[in-house]
Amino acid sequence: MCAAGRRPAAASRSTLALEATLIAAAAERGVLVEAGDPFVAPEMAGRFFRLGLSAIDWQLIEPGIAEIAKAVAAMRREPVAG
Repeated sequence: MCAAGRRPAAASRSTLALEATLIAAAAERGVLVEAGDPFVAPEMAGRFFRLGLSAIDWQLIEPGIAEIAKAVAAMRREPVAG
């Protein structure tokens, strides 16, 4: 529930496009990011992603998060189709 006591609306096309763009941008940087949709309620779709931390060498996690941050920074400079 959001602060106003209403459930958030289902993910918009632009939100889903943003999620898909982030997943692709992370993959281009060698980082696996998965959609979080299977793990959240349908009305929250497109708002979360999943990182598989338990199967990753702990020394690769911090550099991977840094690559995701770089991907997000690059995305902020470019419009997302959707």
